[in-house]
Amino acid sequence: MSALFPSLLDEILFWVVFVWVVGVGHFLAILRAGGERQPVRKKATEPLVAMLSLFLFGIMVIPILVGYARLGVLPSYLFYPGLVIMIVGFAIYYWAVLTLGPFCSGFLRVIPDHKVIRNGPYRLVRHPVYAGEILSFIGLGLALQSWVALLIILVTASVFYSNRIRIEEKFLTAELGDDYVQYMKSVKRIIPRIL
Repeated sequence: MSALFPSLLDEILFWVVFVWVVGVGHFLAILRAGGERQPVRKKATEPLVAMLSLFLFGIMVIPILVGYARLGVLPSYLFYPGLVIMIVGFAIYYWAVLTLGPFCSGFLRVIPDHKVIRNGPYRLVRHPVYAGEILSFIGLGLALQSWVALLIILVTASVFYSNRIRIEEKFLTAELGDDYVQYMKSVKRIIPRIL
């Protein structure tokens, strides 16, 4: 048992939730939605792939190491709320991916008959997939019981998602035209009615 978790059961629970939310659940959601096919027309994604590698390292590996090193310790009672927030974030992500269906992809792409999705979580925010991921990562920081890990997660997520959203919205505006521009005017990016 590590100093991070009060019991072996808590440590096992953490890793089961983490592996499900970060790995298995994301893969199954995209598979079920029918996304991840190669794009018909896509923007060059090589810089995004490099950015993604740095992002994953900064948002998962470093915070977990910081948590285990017990840097910036937060109260242990944040462990379970952190796990719950991770799961809620994943549920939002899953809902958004299923709503996108075949339009879902890790690529910036359009496919034949591509349209702007305005139902489900997309009626509330333009990027519910990212909102769900951000919420899950905030839950990770809380479950690690470290304000240093949480700060690293917030900074990494801010840099990555703001850049990703900027690139994606520019691409979708160019590809989908006025329909996407009107959608952008009517729905906030990440937080309903706020941001």
